[in-house]
Amino acid sequence: MQISSIAFAAEYWLAPERFYTRTTRLGDRFLFNLPGAVDALCVTNPVDVKKVFTAGNSILQLTPAMDRFTPHHAIFGEHTLISMEGDEHLTNRRYASPPFHGKAMRSYEQAMVRLTEKALATWPMGEEVSFRDRSGPIALDIVAEVIFGVTDNRRAERVRVGAIAWLDTIRSARLAIQTAWATSRGGKWTGNYARITDARLVVEALVQEEIDERRRTGNDRSDDVLGIMLGVRDDEGNPIPDKALREQIASLLIAGYETTSQALSWLGNEITRQPELLERLTDSAQGDDPEWIDATIHEVLRMHPPVPFNVRYVVQPFALDGLDGPVLEPGRIVMPFTYAVHRRPDLYPEPDRFQPGRFIGTRPGTYEWIPFGGGTRRCLGAAFSLFEVRVILRTILRHARFRVAATPIEPAVRMNISLVPKHGGRVVLDRA
Repeated sequence: MQISSIAFAAEYWLAPERFYTRTTRLGDRFLFNLPGAVDALCVTNPVDVKKVFTAGNSILQLTPAMDRFTPHHAIFGEHTLISMEGDEHLTNRRYASPPFHGKAMRSYEQAMVRLTEKALATWPMGEEVSFRDRSGPIALDIVAEVIFGVTDNRRAERVRVGAIAWLDTIRSARLAIQTAWATSRGGKWTGNYARITDARLVVEALVQEEIDERRRTGNDRSDDVLGIMLGVRDDEGNPIPDKALREQIASLLIAGYETTSQALSWLGNEITRQPELLERLTDSAQGDDPEWIDATIHEVLRMHPPVPFNVRYVVQPFALDGLDGPVLEPGRIVMPFTYAVHRRPDLYPEPDRFQPGRFIGTRPGTYEWIPFGGGTRRCLGAAFSLFEVRVILRTILRHARFRVAATPIEPAVRMNISLVPKHGGRVVLDRA
């Protein structure tokens, strides 16, 4: 186990790409010190990762760990899944799960294709553009229609404006500075987060408008996420309370957009440097076999996970396996370090090379490929996000061709906790 220095920890804030690269050389377990804040044990071995993800809620918890790193209550509210633990979390996760499985998932495809084609018709063909700036609005329109199920065009536009305003407060330099300061004080979130909360409440008010409109008209729109969740009843036959429903739908709107737009920006950045891969992807898009598209998405999320690490708070003494397995006392933080797990050469030979072929004919390991976390806290919308990126990429490739780029891969820059391409993933599209 290696111990990080203060200078090493400072890289986390000031040079994140260099920091994350350095973590890939620190072995199975290492300490991550944010001065004045937290002494976290990071793990990168799938055996340890499994141990963390399968630990019971009475031993490890997410919410108090999140409290050390982000003002998530101000950002997302008090009634989202991330703010729940134990039976409350499991029960509400069960209520929120139906829209993200089976028939419900497949019913979203037509809307995803239509919205992608609509946006693609406005793209300047033959000109270099930011793939994030162009594909991000598609992701936002999709989550607005498929998750939120907007029934009025004017309200749809208000949702877009409100969501962007909310995201701008979350991405702001002000929040980054507040986060660095609060983290250094042990997670004391005493700053003024009114701008973020006010922006969130605007979106929540739009969700409530949609709820009220559906109740007034009797249009339950059971083919979208909001409609499905409006029909959910607990074991006593009670619906999800409006406040909880507002916060949950609003958070899904933002999380769904951010995860997908980040993945798409890195995807555009990577695939345009590999002519043979582009040909395979085009062939895959024209047919009915998504194998190469799915493998490429898996590889993008391996190299560029939306959240570089997972966090858990130790509630009861927690021991890792092995003769040298440390026992963590209550109050400590343990981190399955996603970025470093995904760059292990024993799991992924030549881990710094973008090679989608490594996922052809095989499924990613449960504790080796963890861009969406794991265990009972795995991202609820993981399957939705993977399906959405597949449909967007396939639809684009059916109507246009990516031009091979001669420039190097763009460097990564920090956007909150995530890393994104510095210029949004610059691409050129030509008509097919």
